[in-house]
Amino acid sequence: MYKNIIPKLVSLDTDLKKIKGFGFSENLDFYNNIHEENKFYYKVLIDDNIKIPSKYDFRGGYYFKFNGSWYYERKIFKNISLKFKYDVKNKTFIFNKAYSIIPFEIGGILPV
Repeated sequence: MYKNIIPKLVSLDTDLKKIKGFGFSENLDFYNNIHEENKFYYKVLIDDNIKIPSKYDFRGGYYFKFNGSWYYERKIFKNISLKFKYDVKNKTFIFNKAYSIIPFEIGGILPV
């Protein structure tokens, strides 16, 4: 089931009810459900098992690319690690639970 973000243009495949900081609306129940993806469609997941590779093809700040996927990892408060992965081929955004609860921009860290 997809959320119809911009009708006939953008849709999200997700089980999430909210995405903090999402520019269109944090409440995904606001959007109608559709059965087929739009022209631009993405999957959004929360998963604490993001494996950050030790090698990379490109790096810029906290972001790096490896085997066609983009990664982000930033440690805050010594024991909290914010992780993100975007799988370009499968159009999938994956965030870890810690990253998904950041309510607003903190020290240059943007919410999901």
